[in-house]
Amino acid sequence: MTSLLEAEAALYADEGQSSFSIGEPVHNPPEADDGIPTRCFCGITEEVSEVQRELRRLKEQGFECDQKLLKLLDRL
Repeated sequence: MTSLLEAEAALYADEGQSSFSIGEPVHNPPEADDGIPTRCFCGITEEVSEVQRELRRLKEQGFECDQKLLKLLDRL
């Protein structure tokens, strides 16, 4: 048993003097708690902008309908 330990010790003895060095650790940007990255790399911003424009247009139409309804109720 001691011969196995001595052989293992000899195997790892020169490891500290090895020329192999471990590089700097990779630092990725922080992520949200749910694991979804905070930056978008997929070009989805154009689609989001289109959805926001459509939503704005629908809200304006709803406001116009409300105004027309109020005018109609005032006439009655």
